[in-house]
Amino acid sequence: MDRKLLDRNAEPVRWEIAHQFALWTTRAATQSQGTMDRFPNKQEDVNAYLDAVEFDILFDKSRGAIDIDEFGEWHDRQVTTLIRCQNNINVGWAAKMIAVYLKTTCYLTGFGRDGLDRVIHPVFDNILMGKMAEYNQMEFRTQKKLIRDTQANPKIFMNLIRASHVHWKKPIPIKDITDEFYWNVLIHNCEIIAKKLECTLFEVEQLWTTEQRDDFTDVKKLDLFKSDVVRVGLREPQARSIPVSSPNNKDNFWDSVYQLRKENKIPRIWKRAHIRPYMERPNGRFAPNSITTIPSNRSMTRDGKKQGDYVKKGQDPKAWRVGPGEFELIDDPES
Repeated sequence: MDRKLLDRNAEPVRWEIAHQFALWTTRAATQSQGTMDRFPNKQEDVNAYLDAVEFDILFDKSRGAIDIDEFGEWHDRQVTTLIRCQNNINVGWAAKMIAVYLKTTCYLTGFGRDGLDRVIHPVFDNILMGKMAEYNQMEFRTQKKLIRDTQANPKIFMNLIRASHVHWKKPIPIKDITDEFYWNVLIHNCEIIAKKLECTLFEVEQLWTTEQRDDFTDVKKLDLFKSDVVRVGLREPQARSIPVSSPNNKDNFWDSVYQLRKENKIPRIWKRAHIRPYMERPNGRFAPNSITTIPSNRSMTRDGKKQGDYVKKGQDPKAWRVGPGEFELIDDPES
């Protein structure tokens, strides 16, 4: 039975508790063994990356119920945003950050548009993917024969591969899911298991246990998968590589924000999503990572209890933090 999800505007205290805990759990997930070189250690930086994700769309009850197609399109856009914010993040890890946040705010605490809990993704890790591999057994040689028998139709190739056992015999580590191709294979595999278990996509997590296994890494498994993709005539997509850079003069950033406010192109209380269309490349001259990190680094709350890294180091604050991911220029033109 579908459950009625909570409205964050109706329960602001409970929402804030859920939101803050979700930020913390996301940071904890990114600090697992083997990922320390990919992500910043500070909670504030993780918060800044998640601020770039348009979670408001998922929790705005006025938009009505959400279905799997709308969520899928939203998810693709947000993964792209996170990759642009941090070049070391690949598709798998960007998707995992989103999944951890939504696990806490939607599934566990019950916030969101109606239907959201039925379309969000589980949090994939080596343990869960290993359990999926055990549950969804499919003979490798049988699958290869099916692919060979349909090699006249590339579209059928893709559908077969997406519907097949992505890991063949052992799971592919999350760090090796470098593009949408492998992610789509994983999601389709998860959908098959959800149908067998008669549960939602997220509830495939019921296969997860705390047991640790040492046989989840096999240096040959990804090459095996790739070689079979190539052999049947499908060209593997290239992993994204989006350079990240920052302007030398950070004050020019704030001059640009001030000008946008002066021309009434953005509201007095603004978010990163408001300034991106004007300031982010190619329309503007600032890198995506700059749009993500500079507002947090050069801002503070009005009571001074929360300060950005640069403010703590002695630089003048440029904006007030007035809410989650919301800022107001200290020298706003209307002040």
